[in-house]
Amino acid sequence: MELPQLHGAADRASRHAQAWTKGLLLSEIVALVLASAASTFSWKGDVAGAERNLAAAVAATGLLVAGLLAVWRGLWHPEAEWYRSRALAESVKSVSWLYAVAGHPFALSEPDADALFLERLSALRKDTSDLALVPPSAGAQQITTEMRSRRGSPLPDRAKAYIDQRLNDQVDWYSQKAASHRRWANILGAGSVVAIVAGVALSVLAFLQATSINGLGIATTVATALIAWSQLNQHRVQATSYGVTGEDLLMVREALPAPEEEVPWSQFVADAEAAFSREHTRWLARRELTSPRVV
Repeated sequence: MELPQLHGAADRASRHAQAWTKGLLLSEIVALVLASAASTFSWKGDVAGAERNLAAAVAATGLLVAGLLAVWRGLWHPEAEWYRSRALAESVKSVSWLYAVAGHPFALSEPDADALFLERLSALRKDTSDLALVPPSAGAQQITTEMRSRRGSPLPDRAKAYIDQRLNDQVDWYSQKAASHRRWANILGAGSVVAIVAGVALSVLAFLQATSINGLGIATTVATALIAWSQLNQHRVQATSYGVTGEDLLMVREALPAPEEEVPWSQFVADAEAAFSREHTRWLARRELTSPRVV
């Protein structure tokens, strides 16, 4: 379903900030690993007629770059923009579906549904007024033609659209995301263990003078980097939370009333969207932020 202009703007802002957050952290990690690797080896060369330790210069450059990136990320806080823009986009999507399929409080019996919907959008934007979103074009719509058309369709058609395009779609999405986060948590966890074991093994070999390379430093850096990346994405926590949300949505779907009467249908949609809202609230709480009001 075509959603309001505000959703598209918030969604683009969230994706942009997410890319910057992960890109900056990944660059820090690469710089730190490079610095750690360079400090492990002895690489000397001639500079201006004098012998210099080039490996130390590379290590120092890596640390400097990592430090500057960390300062930049700390001053900008792109992760906060990512989280808050995503919360706004999901809140707009939720209230839009409520309006489009006549869920509470936008039941067909509500004479001022359009005004109430726009009021809710205004409240959401007011809560996030500090977010710099792309301004709307002259032809942008907050109540799209498709939303109006769906709202005006018979209840069975609205019910089918909501179940197929919203509820079932989100059940599949949460299930796939839970599996993906679980898989990545296992991969990164195993990788950090392998890095630590390799570092210990290289250190033992260096102690026995079987090798001149002491890999404990770089192995520790790699292990720490993998753990930091996993924590940024919160793989284990997300796997559990998304799995719970998927189960909640399945239970909500089981309570689906026969699409014959508007009142029970309106309440059903409100309950379903409340389940989405609970997950959004948990998602933000894990990041110590406050979700914009939905209804």
